Amino acid sequence: MGLLSIIRKHKLKSKILRVLILGLDNAGKTTITHRLLNKSLDKVNPTMGFNIETISHNGFTLDLWDIGGQKSLRTFWNNYFDQTDILIWVIDASSDRLGESWLELERLSNGEWVKGVSVLIWINKVDLLIDPEGTQSTSKVQQFNKDKLQQTRADVIEHLQLEKFKYNHWEVICCSAYNGMGIKEGLEWVLNAYKKDNDL
Repeated sequence: MGLLSIIRKHKLKSKILRVLILGLDNAGKTTITHRLLNKSLDKVNPTMGFNIETISHNGFTLDLWDIGGQKSLRTFWNNYFDQTDILIWVIDASSDRLGESWLELERLSNGEWVKGVSVLIWINKVDLLIDPEGTQSTSKVQQFNKDKLQQTRADVIEHLQLEKFKYNHWEVICCSAYNGMGIKEGLEWVLNAYKKDNDL
């Protein structure tokens, strides 16, 4: 049995997931990580390089690799895929850089390193799409939320055509690291995808 097989067997037995969090700079990767860790969101600094955090959820341990999204770091992203179980790609829904984000994800997805990896795309900062000024009534926000987010998710799925890549499983979920919407749903999807990938 090779070293990689031994490591993988140990990870499965210990229920340890390696989760890679990528996306453009200022997409909200570190804020999402803080939300998952129940850390304060008052002061979140941009990631220069990478941060590693660990959380436990439903009997699983998730090692979260939060990688900086600056242009100077993107050429090194593929170096972090070794032993990765889940890729989380974070998109800033409020940004005018959606095209750039899609191009970077497509470039990354064409690599051989995505084989055997499942991907969750978190469309972050949707709270800024729903009610940017915070002035609408709750009922209006809820209805706009439903309509707008369904369309946003559909647009992303149609544009990315994720089924053409070699990911095991994929999902697109709208979220807000600021208010927590969609974060728990995404975390549950990550665990379920890992279980499917490893017949657990």
